[in-house]
Amino acid sequence: AACYYRHDPKRLIESLVDPLLIDLCKRPGLRPYFVKFEDGEQMCGEGEHSYYAFLLLRGTVLVERNGREVTRVTGEGSFLGEVATLTSLPRTATLRAAGTAWAVVLNAAELERFVTSNPAMGLRVIRSLARRLSKQPPSSKGRE
Repeated sequence: AACYYRHDPKRLIESLVDPLLIDLCKRPGLRPYFVKFEDGEQMCGEGEHSYYAFLLLRGTVLVERNGREVTRVTGEGSFLGEVATLTSLPRTATLRAAGTAWAVVLNAAELERFVTSNPAMGLRVIRSLARRLSKQPPSSKGRE
């Protein structure tokens, strides 16, 4: 199971590169949401109704569909699982830590509060969603 970061997160924050992420992580209010995932640990499973989004701080996350790796996410500040969190739809992929990974874990209400109180992060979520949607195959229903 994921263990919440209870000791001083100073070294984790010092290892970050992104100035916005560093600033946000230095705020004490965000620290209770830091979660460490061990190698191979499942963060969420394909098809399940889990309502948590992940903001990757450090490490690598495998994205799997039908038991096969689709991609690896290593980008500090990458959002994962936000679509299912915001839409309450089942997960379309399994997320699994590849090595130790640290993330900020937020439920839907916390994610909404986080992006509305940090507009620069809200913009990053929008850009992330736009990139993901641009890679989707065209709908078989046609354009409406």
